[in-house]
Amino acid sequence: MPRPPLTAVIFLYLFNFLDGLPKEFSIYDTTYINGHLYYGASTQPYFRVKHPRHAPVLLSKLNESDFGKHSLPDNDVFVAHNWTEAELKYLPCLDLLYAGVHSGPGFFPWHREYLKRFELVLRTFLPMGSTLGLPYWDSTLDAYLPTVEDSVFFSVHLTGDVDEDGLLVYGPYANMSTMEGNLMPRRALGNNSQGELFTEARIDVLLDQKEIEGVLQYPLDERFFEFSHDYVHYFIGGDFETTYSSTNDVIFFWHHTFVDFIWEMWRQKIQTREEREVQYPEPYPDCFPPLHFANATMHNLPGRKIQDGLLNAYTDKMYKIAPRPRCSNARPDCGSKYLFCDTANFDRPRCQSKVKLGGNCTGYEAFDICYEGSCYDGRCQALPSLRLNEIYYDKKFEIQLDNLKLGRIIGDGHFGKVCMGWVLRPKGPSDGPHSHISDMLPVAVKAPKHNGNHDEMGILYEELKIMSNIPKHPNILTLVGAVTNFDLGEIYVILERCEGSLIDKLKEGKARFRDELVFSMAGL
Repeated sequence: MPRPPLTAVIFLYLFNFLDGLPKEFSIYDTTYINGHLYYGASTQPYFRVKHPRHAPVLLSKLNESDFGKHSLPDNDVFVAHNWTEAELKYLPCLDLLYAGVHSGPGFFPWHREYLKRFELVLRTFLPMGSTLGLPYWDSTLDAYLPTVEDSVFFSVHLTGDVDEDGLLVYGPYANMSTMEGNLMPRRALGNNSQGELFTEARIDVLLDQKEIEGVLQYPLDERFFEFSHDYVHYFIGGDFETTYSSTNDVIFFWHHTFVDFIWEMWRQKIQTREEREVQYPEPYPDCFPPLHFANATMHNLPGRKIQDGLLNAYTDKMYKIAPRPRCSNARPDCGSKYLFCDTANFDRPRCQSKVKLGGNCTGYEAFDICYEGSCYDGRCQALPSLRLNEIYYDKKFEIQLDNLKLGRIIGDGHFGKVCMGWVLRPKGPSDGPHSHISDMLPVAVKAPKHNGNHDEMGILYEELKIMSNIPKHPNILTLVGAVTNFDLGEIYVILERCEGSLIDKLKEGKARFRDELVFSMAGL
């Protein structure tokens, strides 16, 4: 039996949380999770990072454990915020130093109300009539890149970049003071070995749960959703890694809106409208702290109980969630200049984040993976900015006029005229002396509209200089060669011939289209 393809293999160790018995699979066993096929293995990692098992807390040790508690730094000194009476209604919850509900079913409804209040504060700063809401960060878009830290998401164009000390000093959120009064937030991308972003497998595990206890429950299985959320905090590191300081980094809000989105995906898929508002785990104090009970008041969010976070009114009246980016072979477009469609490395086309300049793009040379650049030698490099008078026609394209045969005109315009043509094709070593393969290659030939017109010849020559410095490219017809004999008033630009519609010809390579011209580094 052949081994499954590596691009399709995700190692899984399936744990049946209902009866507590592990279900193991060999490398050749398969299972479907949320309708997607996975290959199983009896050892970790089931996804991408190996995580230690989380053991239950003994009741005798409950009070002295960290279970369900909101930890504070040892050197904490309370500093009151100078907020107005109106601001006190919403802003205290933004400082997680003294807030937060974790390690239990209240995690999701509490954070939904938290995000609602933050968005209400945000909207007070928006222009009248603005419909801007909180964005979400779908971190699966970054999770599969060659080097996750090189994602454009962690660049000056989006969430900012850090200096050698991990301080956020570049980008739109640079030098932003923290709630604790520090000069700027810190990040330590990828430094924690337990850190990882969301993967499709982790989302599929949640969406495959049939009972409320598989979602709103204190998690012991490392794939359960609150843990999956934790691992993203570990990956970002710095302020984001620790509960009390995580809101110092703007990524916090975008991460938690995505968590809320995935929870809502499960609600819409599994529960009826009525069930969404009433189904909740029974109040077992041995399993999670009382602040998670359905009738408990939301910690630091006065006026709301945990069960209020289950109401349909949030998505009925306050916000709608935009669909996740998707692409296909027929439409390899993710709808954003920061994303590209990977049509080759997964079981189905998938949108991925682009890579920032200098980042690792190994294996993606054929894709538009680099933001404002192109992939050369496994690294994203900036496109050279050259003036037209700084590039030169590469003479390797020169063809003798005797080797070119011109046919009828097939098009003309202000740009000049295009003729059918044939160029003598050199025989290859496999042709043999008696080969019957045609020696004439069909081509299209571009020429000045008026022979000998020096202005038209000059314009066409400038175009030729650019084309001779661009390698074979999916967006344009390939340059075959040229004839440049200015003394005789002759210039012909020889291109691959497109039989039929040019649009149809270019559509053949649509999946490989790029949104910029790629210069040959060697040719400059």
